Amino acid sequence: MPGGPRPPRTLQEHGECSTGLNVWAGFKIGMHKRDKALLEQIKSYFGVGNITKQGKDSIQYRVNSINDLTNAIIPHFDKYPLITKKRADLAHVPRDSQSN
Repeated sequence: MPGGPRPPRTLQEHGECSTGLNVWAGFKIGMHKRDKALLEQIKSYFGVGNITKQGKDSIQYRVNSINDLTNAIIPHFDKYPLITKKRADLAHVPRDSQSN
């Protein structure tokens, strides 16, 4: 589904993990496929992540690596905070890699 930045927040039950839970951390931006050039510019700016097709007419820029999130994505939004309701979502994101 096209839209703005999505905060990392997926928690799934996983029997093989010591806590019984698996946490997925990621950042994604979804757009119509006609806007692929914009997503390519975003990917180039951050220097991390991938662009993938999502459905017939949608594409996504995704960053799933904890290292890339910690070193590229989170510092960007710390320096340039969002001026939208998404700002509150990002306020809950841990700021150090020790919390992983």
